[in-house]
Amino acid sequence: MDTIRIALKDLEQNTGQIPGLPANPRQWKKTEVDKIAKSLRETPELFEARPIIVTQYAGKFVILGGNLRFEGCKRNKDKDAPCFIIPDDTPIDKMKEIIIKDNGSFGEWDYDALGNLWDDLPLGDWGVPAWKEEKEPATPEVKDDDFNEDAEVETRCNPG
Repeated sequence: MDTIRIALKDLEQNTGQIPGLPANPRQWKKTEVDKIAKSLRETPELFEARPIIVTQYAGKFVILGGNLRFEGCKRNKDKDAPCFIIPDDTPIDKMKEIIIKDNGSFGEWDYDALGNLWDDLPLGDWGVPAWKEEKEPATPEVKDDDFNEDAEVETRCNPG
């Protein structure tokens, strides 16, 4: 099985049109389409190595994996996209497995390594989930009339 280029007009998203195969369970926002479109322009060789996964149905190629990449191609006004064709006699359960595994995320990011060794790169733009630094809790304003000599004093130590 080889990767071939297929015209975008011949591709359609999985909307549940194949009997027994539910619609694509992934969702995305406009900003995510913008990011993937930019990524596809910047690293087309990665897209060639990880093509859209399709199967033929009713004269079209239905996307099993790569719906967001497809949207990115449309945003970029591409004419075609690299695709890997799964045989149309593939069992529905196998197609479901492909859909979920293509969208799955195994493993976890090592945020210490990312923060110390990879921090010179636009990681958020490349799809690495962003993390936020914790802010110091706000210190309540103390008024003279709030002071009570008999009150127990709470001490907080803030290292660093």
